[in-house]
Amino acid sequence: MTKYWLFTSAVVLALATPAWAQSTTSQPTTAPPPPAAQPAPTPEATTAPAAGTTGSTQKVIPEQAPATLLAKDLMGAGVFGPDGKKVGNVEDLILDKDQKITGVVVGVGGFLGIGEKRVGLTWQQAQVMEGPDTTTKKILINLTKADLEAAPVFKTKAEIQAEEQAAAQQKQMQQQQQQQMPPTAPPAQPSQ
Repeated sequence: MTKYWLFTSAVVLALATPAWAQSTTSQPTTAPPPPAAQPAPTPEATTAPAAGTTGSTQKVIPEQAPATLLAKDLMGAGVFGPDGKKVGNVEDLILDKDQKITGVVVGVGGFLGIGEKRVGLTWQQAQVMEGPDTTTKKILINLTKADLEAAPVFKTKAEIQAEEQAAAQQKQMQQQQQQQMPPTAPPAQPSQ
C-alpha cells in the first residue's frame, strides 16, 4: 500500500512540475490613463476563462477521458501469460524523460513480497485488458512464468549506483590493504 501511495505521489509531482516552472511576466509600472481615456471593456474581455484553463495558457484536466488510464489502475494489477495463467503482478511503471510510460516492472514468484523477482518489460509487450468487474485491469504478456524467472532481474538507478559504490569501496579497501602489508622476507636457507 505504501508503494502505491509513493508511486501515485511521484506521478502527481512529475505531472505538476511543469506548472511550477511557469514564470510570470511583470507589467510595466506606469500610471493608468485617466478614466475618460480608457476604452469600454469588450464582452470578450469580461468573460471568464474557458473550462479547463486557468489564466491564459495553463491547462488543467477536469476529468479522466474514457481512453486514458490512471496509475492506480495498473499498480498491483495481475499479469497473465499466453496460457491465461497468472505469472505475477505489476510492481512499478517505467517512465522516460518525457513522462511517458516505456515499461512495466513485474513481480514474479515469492510469497508476500519475500523471494520475489522483479523483471522489467517494455510497454509494447503489455496489453491492458479490462478485468471481469471492469474496475480492475489485467495485463496480458506473451511470456510464461518460466520465461520471467529466467529473465535478468530489473535494477533501479539507485540499485545500480549502490552496486557501483560498493565495488569502488571494495577496490579501495583492497588497494589500502596491499599498501599496508609489510614486504615478505625471503624464506630462510636451511643451515648445513
